[in-house]
Formats: sequence, C-alpha cells, structure tokens
Amino acid sequence: MADSRSKTITLTIDSSLEQVALLGVAVQAVCLYSPLTEMEAYQVRLCVVEAVNNIIKHAYALEANHPVEVTMTLMDERLSIDLRDEGSVASFPEGLLGREGDSIKDGGDPPEQGYGLHIVLSVMENVRFERLGEQNFLRMEKTFAPDPARERADESVIRNVAA
Repeated sequence: MADSRSKTITLTIDSSLEQVALLGVAVQAVCLYSPLTEMEAYQVRLCVVEAVNNIIKHAYALEANHPVEVTMTLMDERLSIDLRDEGSVASFPEGLLGREGDSIKDGGDPPEQGYGLHIVLSVMENVRFERLGEQNFLRMEKTFAPDPARERADESVIRNVAA
C-alpha cells in the first residue's frame, strides 16, 4: 500500500524483446531519482529486465502485440515494482520463489533455467507472484538503506518545529 508521499509511474510496453532495453533505461532513471545507489539502481534494472524478458518469452511465447505493464512506486522506505501481463499462467519449479529452505535463496546453485529469478531473489527483499483474474502479477520490493544524513535532517526539522 502506498503512503501519502509516494510517487508512482506506470509504463506499458509491447511484448517485444526489442522494447525491453528502453524500459530498462527508464527503470534505472527512476531508481536514480530514489535513495538507491548507482549499483542498486543497476541491479533493480537488471531484475526488471530479466522479469520482463521472462514474461515475453514464457507468458507470451515471444508473440508481439500484448501489453506488459510496469508500475514503480517510490515510498519513503522502499521501491515497489509491479509487473502485470495477460499471458499464460507462469509455473515455477517447487521452491523457486524463495520459500523457506529454498537452495537458491540460501545461496545454493541456481537451476539451469530460472537464473533470472535467482537474480531477482538475490537483489530484491520481497518478491511475490500471483494470478489475479486473467493477469499474472509480480511484485518486487527493494528497501532503501538508512541514510544517516537524511535522518539527522529529519531530527533537525522535528526539533525546529517543536521549538
């Protein structure tokens, strides 16, 4: 759920692999607008690109002219990225989505397929997939590292208001 100070942007591309690079640039730009570091912004971009490539390859079987929607919401403490598509239902091998005891989440070797998901699970703190009606829905969340300078500025504002 977004807080009152959240900022949201939604981008929709055609289900064509040629569209994914431009989407990746846009995602990284939004990330650089946030408190994420340049490295974290690149990692989040990589996660979105991998996930969208998988949507196009697997949910749409490389068939163009279908929507892939990416909604990014910046909140005070995190970035939430929602991906939606109307393709076929995704199926994941048992344990691949990071359930407790999952060898990928625990640092084990990723399977031959599913390496993109391995990247997503390594970078993002929260990952959730579900089928909502006729849509696949993937939510990925990245929490911002605490910024001591920002916390000191917030404390200063609180002291000044209280005085």
